[in-house]
Amino acid sequence: MATVPVRHPDDEVLAHVLAILEEVTSGWDVGTISSESRLGDLHLESINLVYFIAEIQQSYGLENRLVAQIRSFGRPLGELRVADIADFVHAIRDGQDIRREAPRHE
Repeated sequence: MATVPVRHPDDEVLAHVLAILEEVTSGWDVGTISSESRLGDLHLESINLVYFIAEIQQSYGLENRLVAQIRSFGRPLGELRVADIADFVHAIRDGQDIRREAPRHE
């Protein structure tokens, strides 16, 4: 049931997600944050992750749907890329459900 969302050109959601992360990590030595950065590589503490997710949900009126989408994807939050979070926001706004495909055993 997994779908790979189409990247949105001139993505304002991705830009906003990056801006929140840059705010949260300002003054930290995390290097450049890009769409391909993994959340786990940014050394965010739990409180920072809570703020990050809450800020996105509030900005886009998602209520608790972003948390639900992240959980349904089936990967730890630290393994997700910044672009994955932006894709989730787009999927929720577009009424899609993104789930990770179960590994196939051959």
